[in-house]
This record gives sequence, C-alpha cells and structure tokens, in this order.
Amino acid sequence: MPRIIAAAGAALVVYQWTVARPLWARPQDSHHRLDDRSAVRWLKARERPGETWITTRLAAPAVWWYASGDRPILEARSAEAGTECRPDALAAAIPASSRAMVFLGFRFDDVPTDFDEVLLAALSEVGQITAYRGFADASRVAIVDRRLSS
Repeated sequence: MPRIIAAAGAALVVYQWTVARPLWARPQDSHHRLDDRSAVRWLKARERPGETWITTRLAAPAVWWYASGDRPILEARSAEAGTECRPDALAAAIPASSRAMVFLGFRFDDVPTDFDEVLLAALSEVGQITAYRGFADASRVAIVDRRLSS
C-alpha cells in the first residue's frame, strides 16, 4: 500500500509540472494569450460619441460584450486572393470628422498572420494613429484620428 501511495504521489507531481504547470504559469488576465476585456474597456474609456469601431468578425462579440451599447462596428477582413481593395473604401467607411477605435483581438484562421500590420498601415494612410497598446500577448488596440493627416 505505501508503494501505491508513493507512486500516486509521484504521478501527481509529474502531472503538475508537465501538464498543469502551463495553466498556472499563464497570467490571470490572459485567456489564449488574449485579454479582450481589458483591451475593449481601454478603448471604451477613450471613446467619444459617434466614433466608429473596427474589428474582425471573430473579435466583434468582445466589443458587443465589453463595450456594451449600440455603436457602429465595421468588420475588417482580408481580401480574397486575386481581388483588390478599393483605395478609398477605408476612408469612406470612417467619417472624416471622427476617430476609429480599432480592436484586434481574437483571431483564428479568419485572417492572415500579417493582417494586423496591413490593416494598421492602411489606417495610417487615412488618419493618424494617436494611440496604440497591447494587452496580454495577442490583443491590440489603436485609435486612428481621421481629423489629423498622417
């Protein structure tokens, strides 16, 4: 019986250090390398009436949940292979007298790996990025002011 208890104890220690430890090592505010709650709430605290939100299809529920309330939300997505984006489409989607609250949170395989950089580069052509911040490893936010030239 003591051998069984010792073996069970050793198995538990091995399990804790090889399987369960990564869960314990993860920051409390991070879920799958994301902190959507803090990211969206940070943007919401800086939002002014009438501003447009931009996010991906999979990240939109976080905006609805954590920012609560009705607001314009534009879905940013990658263009299909072989198609071209209209250069003026982004400028037309965001009022010239406004700012865009950009939330780049949960992603799976709905966007290419360089999507965030491509979107932020396109947004910097229609306005000035006045704020940028990361949350956890993968949640990022930006504020793009259309009133300021880049």
